[in-house]
Amino acid sequence: MASDAKLIIGYSGSLAFYEGTYKRRRNSWTDWFWTYNHYSTDPSTRSASYLFRAVALLVKSGRIQKGDLLIDLWGNIARDYKTQAKELGISDFVRIEGYLSKTESLKRSEHCDIMYLPMESPTNLGKPLFIPGKAFEYMQIGKPILALSHDCDCIDILKTSGLLAVLKPNAENDIAEWIESMIRNEDKRSSYSPNPDYISRFAFRNITAQVAGVFDELLN
Repeated sequence: MASDAKLIIGYSGSLAFYEGTYKRRRNSWTDWFWTYNHYSTDPSTRSASYLFRAVALLVKSGRIQKGDLLIDLWGNIARDYKTQAKELGISDFVRIEGYLSKTESLKRSEHCDIMYLPMESPTNLGKPLFIPGKAFEYMQIGKPILALSHDCDCIDILKTSGLLAVLKPNAENDIAEWIESMIRNEDKRSSYSPNPDYISRFAFRNITAQVAGVFDELLN
């Protein structure tokens, strides 16, 4: 499949397959004693399923055609997504491949127009506190970031980057409308302008320098 679509939304890394709300039973004594752990959140929204269903809405309504959009996923991507894409009738709009080298992955990301960031959702036990390294990688790439997420610390960090577009994971109509607007209006795409001074604070070399500074103060 060619990757010269009008709009390419990319994701690299691991992506498990979920459909619907994830229900997890407590089965470990540690669940009852730790203040926060991964059992406190709903991981089902950290997936491509909501994105796929939004694309299916656009395809079925005739609002996009082949060549308008490519959802480009590579890495440890669950095989079920190929099945889901076929069932939804969007296989022509999806490319799924395995891991690439770091250099190749960076080139693939730079060829994308938008980077995809699905996040876990809160439950009555707590909200997501995990901040994925991918969020910082995306800021360094400097492309718009489509985050499907509720309010969380990661979203708070990304807000000032100038790159964030955040929508609720289950708001499939809103996701579809946003994607369509990005395809139809390149000016809207360019409205997501990186804030270089803010983003540079999260560059590895700058973080390393900050840590070194803290150690210097302690040693002195």
